[in-house]
Amino acid sequence: MLGLLSFALSGFLVLNQVNATLKESSMHRLRMMMLTALLIFPISSWSAEIEGVSLPEAIQLEG
Repeated sequence: MLGLLSFALSGFLVLNQVNATLKESSMHRLRMMMLTALLIFPISSWSAEIEGVSLPEAIQLEG
């Protein structure tokens, strides 16, 4: 689990560096949110599968 969190943090920092070169605008902010969501979603599904819960079940449990 700690490895997944460090992977997510390093991925986020890389995305931050890449996007730091782009203009600051509402489109840029939207792109950042989408990239962050794309990074977090697979990690949450991996952690749910590691714990023995399928992703649809995990979504139902959280919702």
